[in-house]
Amino acid sequence: MKGSGSQRSKNLVNRLQKESPGLRAEDAFFVPLWFSQQKAWLQDPLNSDTAAYNYPLLLSIRGDLSEDALRSSLQGVVQRHEVLHSVFHIDDGELVQIVAPKGEFALPVTDLSGLPESARNPRVEQLAIEEVMHPFDLARGPLLRGQLFRLAPNDHVLQLTTHHLVYDDWSTGVLIHELSRFYQGFAVGAAPREESPSYQYGDFVRWLEERFHGVVLESELTFWKQQLDGSNGFQHLPMDHARPTSSTHRGARETMELPTAMANSLIAMSRQERVSLFMVLVAGFQCLLHRYSGDEEIGIASCTANRPLMEVEGLIGRFGNGMLLRTSFAGKPTFRELLNRVREVALRAYSHQDLPFGMVTGEIAEKSGAPNHSLFQTMFILQNAPKEAWQLPGLTVNWLPLLTGIAKHDLIVWLKSEPALEVTLEYNTDVFTSATMKRALDDYRSILTAVAKDPGALVHNIPILPATAFTT
Repeated sequence: MKGSGSQRSKNLVNRLQKESPGLRAEDAFFVPLWFSQQKAWLQDPLNSDTAAYNYPLLLSIRGDLSEDALRSSLQGVVQRHEVLHSVFHIDDGELVQIVAPKGEFALPVTDLSGLPESARNPRVEQLAIEEVMHPFDLARGPLLRGQLFRLAPNDHVLQLTTHHLVYDDWSTGVLIHELSRFYQGFAVGAAPREESPSYQYGDFVRWLEERFHGVVLESELTFWKQQLDGSNGFQHLPMDHARPTSSTHRGARETMELPTAMANSLIAMSRQERVSLFMVLVAGFQCLLHRYSGDEEIGIASCTANRPLMEVEGLIGRFGNGMLLRTSFAGKPTFRELLNRVREVALRAYSHQDLPFGMVTGEIAEKSGAPNHSLFQTMFILQNAPKEAWQLPGLTVNWLPLLTGIAKHDLIVWLKSEPALEVTLEYNTDVFTSATMKRALDDYRSILTAVAKDPGALVHNIPILPATAFTT
């Protein structure tokens, strides 16, 4: 996003059209730097961390499924969204997205009905994990892969895999809605008439590029650089093992479900204090990290849907963006005071959420020579993107869990508020042990229990395990 966006894009198209005269001007554009690893994914896909950023969906489908209608429905979704039939190239040192001609969507079917019933699901899980671990070739595509497992005539499992460079959590709701709509038509032999959206991902990128240049760009970069300027690199949780020189992204998970009464108390407190439930949960976890580390400033990363325009709400694509929430614990605050600070920090971050986070983290990492993951240790994500119910006639569709053993960061705190308030710690096993994560969950629950009863409690008085319990 250097210089004038329109002129820069024109220069790009002029260069590419010399090689491909039929290329339309709107079909080539520079890619926003959502991830600082983007170029590496293209330059060396087989040895990069591409698999860590593959986005898998696994669905159980019960009933009289028309495999042909499902394949045609997926084809329809891909054709509607240009980002799903795009490829990526490096041009003059920068990553470029090019919309490719629409091709046929491949949905291979693996028939497992001949296996003993007890062996079918384990085989599905094995094959699904193998698929997730297969890297994408961003330069050739396709960027949405699918496979269908037939367990019995009325029992199937659908796996869809895409890459985070072209997909985010919000996109799943769009996918559900469109796939359901297409299938309802194809299943009865009536091909739906669906026009492609007039506003596509490339239009959003051009809008973003026009917005961020010159003084505006420098102002946004300055804000985030100041937020990321931490003396300890926001490494607040004591590590059990020395960090390896290169991450393997080996991961595991520990999960707890909070009691309904506690969840209701936290929701009531959020309303009383005029903050969101997300802010309450962030404050609680930052309190935990403060108590473990003694640091007066606690920084954790989070994500925002970042769909500022009405035109992009119904698009599949990478819009979700990272941000850092940096909160001060100076002056021995009460939890209520901490909540006010978190609210101010979050609102300020939201007002700067449009700038691709990878622009900032990549530049800082490049200048410092530090690995990207050292800029922050903890990612905190509330899974609240809208997801419609599947509406496939004659079919029952349910999500299936798929534990891939991958961790993108040292620690990701996943939170779900429906149907119950659930906390999952996804952690890098090269850095942390299971015992440490279980202990962190116990302490987090203790903190939330205490503040739900008394938001006026002093943060430094909330009881947790002593820090020495983390030594190995």
